[in-house]
Amino acid sequence: MNKLWLSWFMMLVLAGPVHAADAAYRLGFAPPGPAQRAVVGHVLGADFLRGAGVFPAETLVAEVDLNGDGKKDIVAVQQGFCSNHACTFHFLLNVSPGVWEDAAAVDSWAIPYVIDGPQGAMRELVIFDHIADDCLACSEPKPVRLAWRPGPSGTVGAYVQTGPVPDDDASAFKPSWRWRGQE
Repeated sequence: MNKLWLSWFMMLVLAGPVHAADAAYRLGFAPPGPAQRAVVGHVLGADFLRGAGVFPAETLVAEVDLNGDGKKDIVAVQQGFCSNHACTFHFLLNVSPGVWEDAAAVDSWAIPYVIDGPQGAMRELVIFDHIADDCLACSEPKPVRLAWRPGPSGTVGAYVQTGPVPDDDASAFKPSWRWRGQE
C-alpha cells in the first residue's frame, strides 16, 4: 500500500502544476463560409460585413465551443475596423438551431487564445494588451487573462480582466497577427 501512495505522490510531484498555457490554443481564422457569413451578417449587421474602415475590409471567423455545450460558436473580426494596433473580436454563441447571441466584444493587440475548460462553462481567454494606458513607450503587449462573469438571471454576462498572465505562463502566449490556421 505504501508503494502505491508513493507512486501517486511522485507522479504528482513530477507532473508539476497545471498551467493555463497547458490547455490554451490560439484561434485560427479564415474567411467565413456562406452559413457563417449569414450568421455574422444577421447578428452583427451588414455594415460589419462591409467593413468600411481604416484598413481593407476582410471578415474573418474562427469556430470554437466557447461555452462547453458541444456546439461550435463563432469568433468574428472585421479587419477593416482594426486600428493600427488592435482589433475587436466578437464572440457569437450558438444558443440553439438558428439562434445566435452576441455574447461579447473584446479588443486585443494580437489574436486571442482560448483556454479549455469544463463542459457547460464559458472558456476563459487570453488577449494581448498594454498593462498601462501609457503608450508613449509602447512596449510589447502583454498577455492578459479574461474570465467570464455571468450576468443577472436572463441576461448576457461579460468577459472581465483578471490581470496579467503570471510570468511562468506568459512565455507560452506569443502575440501574432497570423490569421490563417493555428500555430
